[in-house]
Amino acid sequence: TWTTVNTQDNEVSFRVDDLTSAMDCNEEAVAKSEQEYDCSRGNIFQVFMPNSSAPVFVYNFTPHSEYLSAWWTDADPVVNAYLNDVQGQGIDPSTVVVKIDGREVATFFDYDNDAPQASWWWGDGNAQLYQANAEGTVWELVYSHSGLQRDWIPEWSDDEGQPRAHELTVEYRTTENGDQVSVTTPFYVDLTAPIVEFHGGWVSNPLLRNIHGYVAGEDDMLTVRMIDDGSGIFVRPQRQEWYFDFDCDGIIEEHELSGDPVSEYPDDGCFLPVDMGIKYDLWRVDGEDEQADIDEFEERELLHQGTADELLPYLDPPLYGDEETYTPGDTLLVQLPIVGGGRISDGDILEVVVYTMKFHTLGDGPGAGCDILDTLVVNGETMYVYGDCWFDFLSQRRYTYIQGVLDQVRNSGSRYVEQRFIVDMLPPVCTFNLPGATVDPSGDLLIDVSLVDLGVGMDVNEANIVVTGPDGEEADVVDLQVSGDRITGRVEGPLEKGNYTIKVTGADRLGHACSTTKTVRAESALLTLTEVYGYPNPFNPEDGDMTLNFALSKTSDVTIKIYDFAGEFVTTLVANEQMTPDSPSLRWGGTASDGTKLANGAYIARIVASDGARTEEANLKLVIWRE
Repeated sequence: TWTTVNTQDNEVSFRVDDLTSAMDCNEEAVAKSEQEYDCSRGNIFQVFMPNSSAPVFVYNFTPHSEYLSAWWTDADPVVNAYLNDVQGQGIDPSTVVVKIDGREVATFFDYDNDAPQASWWWGDGNAQLYQANAEGTVWELVYSHSGLQRDWIPEWSDDEGQPRAHELTVEYRTTENGDQVSVTTPFYVDLTAPIVEFHGGWVSNPLLRNIHGYVAGEDDMLTVRMIDDGSGIFVRPQRQEWYFDFDCDGIIEEHELSGDPVSEYPDDGCFLPVDMGIKYDLWRVDGEDEQADIDEFEERELLHQGTADELLPYLDPPLYGDEETYTPGDTLLVQLPIVGGGRISDGDILEVVVYTMKFHTLGDGPGAGCDILDTLVVNGETMYVYGDCWFDFLSQRRYTYIQGVLDQVRNSGSRYVEQRFIVDMLPPVCTFNLPGATVDPSGDLLIDVSLVDLGVGMDVNEANIVVTGPDGEEADVVDLQVSGDRITGRVEGPLEKGNYTIKVTGADRLGHACSTTKTVRAESALLTLTEVYGYPNPFNPEDGDMTLNFALSKTSDVTIKIYDFAGEFVTTLVANEQMTPDSPSLRWGGTASDGTKLANGAYIARIVASDGARTEEANLKLVIWRE
């Protein structure tokens, strides 16, 4: 249904939609046919055609970097090349020589078609030469460099620290004229493991032992920085790969990672599929050891196992796309989502492990399959201290991490990168120390607020005070200071009388915010009761009520009672009602407490105000005159 042609790499790719029909792979057709069909193969095909203009065409180094157009490989690569007869003179296979940096590493001086192996090779390497077409005009060379450490190809750099290339040279002579053909291909060797370190998403605390710092909990992100200046970070496989399982126990263990994986499924059943992409595990660590014996296994719960495909949206720069993508030398920032399924709480300790491969240890019991670091004798009984094992107390499985993050040519540093963090999900507490409910308008408005955070600590840059005055305008706060767990400031007096709204905000270093608001009244410290009068006075209740007015210097509890001129009680207008200095007033319609209309005459209103420390009283003559 589609075909693509890559002229640079001489590749033709095509797809067949109805592969079953095309190959007669339905069950009935296969049953009738004497031929054997592989009906499990995919429906996308790729054909490679060697460059007809090149006498020697190197088409692969294994391993190699998929990010770079130049060949980058490891210290003991496998090289695939085509030898091409371009002049019709033929190729003499017995004259084929392979050189690296001018030194012979394989020769075919007594080549035999029935035994295509090289006559000599360097170290424990190998080389084969195959006739690739019927005419004998194309030959395929497969060279495997020696894997002995003494024979490794070194990583080269120039005086300025820039990578310097090695040279792979393939030589042969033509059959007809004996002409010498020599073609050299440059390649680079990367022996340096990538750098992997936790980079962001938490707040560090140097006072914590064995713990990196604080994280905000679920829906947060941790950032890991990965750097490789050579072949580049190996993020995810582009195809299925297999590793050889030496002991055929169904598990790839650390000692079985000495070679390179293969990308074509071998016939040997002891090869196992592997995924060498970046992964991370999120553990919740329970400090309370609930096991009966002293095995030094912390109780852990495996919350999440993240894969490279899960991390793809969180790579910076991205691995794929139309925008600028990752290339070796870039700092690759990988964000790790904290996924706990609601099982993460404030104060939990999380352990994050970044790796590429782990295996489930065999055996029964928490320590089976794990290294013994030490032994303890308690009450005559020998106890063991185990290391390098992670025990999930929910599944009762033990895991060992055996390989860390790789670069493109499979260099790896530590077997894993691990850090612990404390979960801080609670905001700080903001509490007013000053001012009280009222302030003296003749002085300053002093503000003192405690900002307490029992986790990661306060962010001093996020603390602030905003004061709104009685006129609704924002007042200037001077001498604003944030130190430790306190924020202080003041509004310079004299103050306009009335209500001031103080809002204090703060946040901890993870962004959890607190906010507290208080209303304060600016009023005199000494209680006074003044400007007592009634209007209209005299008044006719038939025309309307009288308004009784008075002025308070500060908020007080007010009682107002009416008496006749003989001193007999008539009614109570208010009793111990809290009133503010905002020009309090009351209305009276000239009636007694039982609603009886009072006769014409003079009456006395007795006003009593008290702030708890001082009491002020005033009497006012009121006159009712009904016409």
